[in-house]
Amino acid sequence: MDAYSFMIVFLNIYLSHVMCCKGYGYYLLLYLLLIDRASNSLVEAEQYGQSTLCTMACRAGNTVTCGGPLANYVYSLTTATTTTAPVVAASGSGTYTSIGCYTDNSFLRAMSYQYSGNTYTVDSCASTATKDGYLYFALQYGGECRASNSLLDSEQYGVSTGCTMICRALPTGTATCGGSWANALYATSIATQPPPPAPTTVTTFTYASLGCYTDGNPRAMSKQYSGNTYTKDSCFAVAKADLYQYFALQYGGECW
Repeated sequence: MDAYSFMIVFLNIYLSHVMCCKGYGYYLLLYLLLIDRASNSLVEAEQYGQSTLCTMACRAGNTVTCGGPLANYVYSLTTATTTTAPVVAASGSGTYTSIGCYTDNSFLRAMSYQYSGNTYTVDSCASTATKDGYLYFALQYGGECRASNSLLDSEQYGVSTGCTMICRALPTGTATCGGSWANALYATSIATQPPPPAPTTVTTFTYASLGCYTDGNPRAMSKQYSGNTYTKDSCFAVAKADLYQYFALQYGGECW
């Protein structure tokens, strides 16, 4: 016997003698000790054993049953937590944002990676660098394509005014592709896109049937809600709001 059960037995014996002439006080005290405990205890909800009397139709009018006379149809509340990762559109479209013209250095290049070839345009260099996951790219010397993930490195030698060379791939146009030791620097769509949204976590509540159980004195589930036209769903709603683990329907619509 646990400490709580021993205390109840002791108080039962003691109060039945000391307060024999004030029985209402005795039962009130026992009620206060038990209230809100039975509805969160499966052991107490099932303490009187199974019953076959949960056959009364619900007063609310639906076709299911809502317990019976001194018969609780018991349910347990369960929770399920679902975490949904955000859907992020794949990058690589080649969109870009101009940052400006910056000086390069022959001894230690400002941007660590250079693609082969010298006929890139802004669009083709942007598409290639973005697909490879780079944050920044630059056009130099009329069509060389360079890439880096460090803006600090890319700008380390300061601003330049030399990004004036016409793109080799577009000789009849006016588009420029950097210059001699001058990088026309851009940010790829990876660098400019907003951070992905946080995952969404949703907790849902539901209930599961545990079966029909006899009620007794003291009541198996001490918390009774007012009214007698509850259904499974409406009894579940009030029990969930009050954070109970178990609820039951009795006598056609009482909610315990």
